[in-house]
Amino acid sequence: MENYNDLEQMRQEIVSLREKLDRQVIINEEHVRRSMYDKVRNIRFQTAVLAAIGIVGTVFCHWIFCEYLGLSLILAIATDIFLVAAVVYSILSIRKLHPQDMMNENLIMAGKEIARMKKRGIAWKKVAFPFLAVWFIWVVVEAMNSSLEEETLIGFLTGCGLGLAGGIICGAIHDRKQTAMIDSLLQQIDEFAK
Repeated sequence: MENYNDLEQMRQEIVSLREKLDRQVIINEEHVRRSMYDKVRNIRFQTAVLAAIGIVGTVFCHWIFCEYLGLSLILAIATDIFLVAAVVYSILSIRKLHPQDMMNENLIMAGKEIARMKKRGIAWKKVAFPFLAVWFIWVVVEAMNSSLEEETLIGFLTGCGLGLAGGIICGAIHDRKQTAMIDSLLQQIDEFAK
């Protein structure tokens, strides 16, 4: 009889431990999903901020090239097109990515969209970096052939060079962080899919 009571008590303890473990798994899953939700929300926020900077940059560059420095309208328009394309491409890359998707059951589709976003980013870099190299040479040639005073010319070219270098460095840092976030999201989604 005593053995029966001991067995019954052990069975109840096992049931209790299983319930605790199930609650722990649910809490862990909710924590991971909340983390994924926050990462997607962060990616969308950063993209919105960069898009706003791109729009302001487009207006500023157009004004500085055409009105202030008197450089060619073609250079200003090429710069405008590049910056607007960057903004549009960024927004299109995240348009189907929503933080709420991380809380829903359909993580596989969200994972596919995140993977597409990563591929789009790589494709954009293949276009952007060569364009920026050609663009900078174009700016230097136009500025050198313009009627700018030497002091203004040196200041402008130094500012352009530093701005381009700073933009590339900041972009690389941002890209590295965002790529790590994307890889982390894809890994977490993959773990849920198992």
